Amino acid sequence: MAPDRLQSPTPRARRHDNTQSANDIRAATPQGKRAESEPMVVPLARGLAILCAFGRGRAWLGNLDIAQETGIPAPTVSRLLHSLLVLGYVQQDEATRLYALAPAALALGYAAIADPAQRSLDAPRG
Repeated sequence: MAPDRLQSPTPRARRHDNTQSANDIRAATPQGKRAESEPMVVPLARGLAILCAFGRGRAWLGNLDIAQETGIPAPTVSRLLHSLLVLGYVQQDEATRLYALAPAALALGYAAIADPAQRSLDAPRG
């Protein structure tokens, strides 16, 4: 083939297939689904899925607990947890190496319920 006819792979060919990851993430989110045609930033969705893994009776979780809950590979969970720790969204008990939500994550929830106008958007309209 002539050099001028060489083509580099298209961006689509080089991308990793995130279908399974997106399915796991959907299962780990509060809504549990999204329209298939909506674009998703997978790393952001994974980080939010990690935050959603914490809940009633699950205040402290380990890396493997979170990986099993979300379907996100354990090494990826570890990297995302480090970022969430640095940003103040999770805290870690040094003795047990378990993670829990930190004030920054709680502030997101409080902000969501603090605005009465926002709550009325979720109310049924009749």
